[in-house]
Amino acid sequence: MNLTCAQFEILLADHIDGVLASDFASAFAEHRESCAACAALAADAASVVAFIDRAADVEPPAELVGEILRQTRIQHWKLRKHKPGVRGTAGRWASGLFAPFLTPRFAMGALLTLISLALLGRGVSTKKTFTAADMNPAQIWNVLDGRTHRVWERAVMRYESTRVVYEVSNQLDDWAEQQQEYRRAMTPASLPTDGR
Repeated sequence: MNLTCAQFEILLADHIDGVLASDFASAFAEHRESCAACAALAADAASVVAFIDRAADVEPPAELVGEILRQTRIQHWKLRKHKPGVRGTAGRWASGLFAPFLTPRFAMGALLTLISLALLGRGVSTKKTFTAADMNPAQIWNVLDGRTHRVWERAVMRYESTRVVYEVSNQLDDWAEQQQEYRRAMTPASLPTDGR
């Protein structure tokens, strides 16, 4: 089997990783021996991999990890500090009390919960009391599906009604124009005279 340079490049990564299939290994070696450009490419790739293997894994200092964790804690989401005094003490107390609620994760969760409850409230009928059976996903889906179909049907009916009204209006305008033309044609000035 003779390999092309493109095929050699494709198989090069497998050769360096040591997972090249045995049926391709001999063809790979033959092409590397016969092609100087591919041999240089293989040598360069092998030297890069060897250099990377020699490089030590860099561990971040423990102080850096601790500082990153300290900087990202809840304390930076606290309320703004107030001036010292009674208001300042109350402000610090309020900051400590509301700090967990001022995190982005909590705010987003609360917002999504309110939106979900609002959607459920609109989807479930308000004529009866709310029960656990109303939380059945199939029931919620049926209510929403029914309302969606009703809204769609109203929109289609409104469109068709508008189209009918438009067509009737155009027809009436055409008839009115035809009557005006007929009246203009029938005026005494436009009637033929018998010469008297």
